[in-house]
Amino acid sequence: MPKSNKVLVGMSGGVDSTFAAFLLKEKGYEVYGVYLIFPSFVDKSELKILRVKSISEKLKLPLLIVDCQQLFHEKVIDYFIDRYRNGYTPNPCIRCNQTVKFPVMLKLAKENDIDFISTGHYVRIVKNVNYSFLVRAKDKSKDQSYFLSMVPNEILQRCIFPMGEFEKSFVVKEVMKLRLFESPPEESQEVCFLSGRDYRELFSSIPPGNEPGPIVDMAGKVLGMHRGIFNYTVGQRKGLGVASREPLYVKEIKCPQNTIVVSPKEHVLKREVLLGELLWKVEMRGNLKAMRMWGQVRYKQVASPGRLILGERNLFLFDSPQWAVTPGQAFVAYRCDILLMASSIEREEG
Repeated sequence: MPKSNKVLVGMSGGVDSTFAAFLLKEKGYEVYGVYLIFPSFVDKSELKILRVKSISEKLKLPLLIVDCQQLFHEKVIDYFIDRYRNGYTPNPCIRCNQTVKFPVMLKLAKENDIDFISTGHYVRIVKNVNYSFLVRAKDKSKDQSYFLSMVPNEILQRCIFPMGEFEKSFVVKEVMKLRLFESPPEESQEVCFLSGRDYRELFSSIPPGNEPGPIVDMAGKVLGMHRGIFNYTVGQRKGLGVASREPLYVKEIKCPQNTIVVSPKEHVLKREVLLGELLWKVEMRGNLKAMRMWGQVRYKQVASPGRLILGERNLFLFDSPQWAVTPGQAFVAYRCDILLMASSIEREEG
């Protein structure tokens, strides 16, 4: 049994968090569950609470239920809307983990004299005195280190991630053997608070960011009119409404000019990534400019080699061009499956 053995597990009612709680209990931890209520277009919280209560009773776990709707709205939804209106494409899951889910769970753990916090994320963690190394999950197809890249190190020091050692297919089979579900719940692929609805429904007022404006080619020729820059993201092809002899994609969103720039596919490929503040996840030594890293500009993208260029502007230069490097998304850098650094992808102004 672990020396310090109390752990608070974030329960969603899904397979992964359920199996995480089961594994920790099997390892000798004193497990507590918590369900965080987040806002949603389609309110399913009562059904989810009933499911989480049922799972907790079967696993004999004490359960906390905490309403986080106001905090989530302030930290995630307002941020989501603001970023889209300013020509960025945000990642709400990363933002939630950074500012809501993990900070709230840590606060609850401290208030209830609980040693650790845990979730069903597929990621591994290695700890030393000052840093907690996030390491890709063994099941690379499920690895979620990208989504946890912005969680502060001081919070990661208190985290346990048991799911990082398992294949998803194995987890589903084992959970069904436990008879905690009549049938495994469907895995959500959507932004939780949207419940499958189009994010554009959040933009109910007109200015700013909702006004029509020009769609231009790389030479500045007007090809058509857009319906508000929040409707578009870099790499988008569908819904442009412009005529062309070859397929065109969104190359750039120029927010100050309220302009969408489109181009053929080859011009949406890019080697250079402009980064915001660098959040180091490990203690780095030696010449960073000479160090090879593997960068990733979106979830599910295969990390590609390149190097960091530090200066007045921090850049990452990929060896080969990457598709649709999108301002507002997270950039992460790996080496040997260890997450070294995270940042936000910024855009050139002008």
